[in-house]
Amino acid sequence: MTHPDSTASAQPRIRPGELIRFVSSPKEQGRLAVGFALLGLIGLLALVVGVWLIVSLQAWGFLAVAVIGALMALVGAVMWGNGGRAAALTGDDLIDVVVTRDGFITQGGFEIPWSEVSEVKAVQMVRNRIRARGADELAGRAIGEAAGKALFDLGGADIRLEIHLPDCKGALQRATTTMQKLALIDEIGGRAGYAHAALGMRPAAEIAPLLEILEREAAAHGVPFVRTQERVGPTRA
Repeated sequence: MTHPDSTASAQPRIRPGELIRFVSSPKEQGRLAVGFALLGLIGLLALVVGVWLIVSLQAWGFLAVAVIGALMALVGAVMWGNGGRAAALTGDDLIDVVVTRDGFITQGGFEIPWSEVSEVKAVQMVRNRIRARGADELAGRAIGEAAGKALFDLGGADIRLEIHLPDCKGALQRATTTMQKLALIDEIGGRAGYAHAALGMRPAAEIAPLLEILEREAAAHGVPFVRTQERVGPTRA
């Protein structure tokens, strides 16, 4: 099973036993870069307006607007740069993740057999709601919620895969290109290393078949498959 995320000329070669693939499209990355640039500008405007309202009117309810505006501006700037670089990628560097009967292929064409995997984790980001205290915060909360939702919804399902590797150092030694190494996160603070694949810019409906295949294949190879959530964004009691 394949996923048409890029043009035929840009797609990496089909691997034997391939079950599903998620591959970035250079054209789509270019469009996303423009979208994130606009997001950054909107965030900057929200930040300026929020700070002005707080300073001029002592309307602390708009603190959420300023904070989320700053976040949107930062994310927009970073993702604009990343999108521009991603638009220039070709071949195996376009791979987000490919699942085969033998294992995984991550960015740069790095191959990970099931025998090297101790766990597969699908982490879904869940946006926190901002809770206002007092009527003076209602307007700020409403604007902040709208801005935060717009930012979060850009990520669709906003899922990342973590392919846990007991011998991640060995995997890093096998990696031969910069893009392959970028997909590998070494052990930190006692936490096992893993290969990661960010799938955040796709709708949940497009991610569902991947999760079904991972659950089935992980069970067939005796590897735990875990679906979990990670909360992001500010929250107030």
